[in-house]
Amino acid sequence: MLLGEILIKEGYCTIEDIREALKRQENGDNRRVGEILLDIGAITLEQLESALRLQWSSSGRS
Repeated sequence: MLLGEILIKEGYCTIEDIREALKRQENGDNRRVGEILLDIGAITLEQLESALRLQWSSSGRS
């Protein structure tokens, strides 16, 4: 599952926040989506870490 999908599913941010992060990437921002969302204040570090843990566990890795 994509990080953005997890962030939305968990209620940490909105689809508009994800679109903004992706737009910034398209415009040359080389950071990862999570870093951009942190920078714009859409999510907290704790929310990002939680979503990354969920992403890691859903990929079948331990």
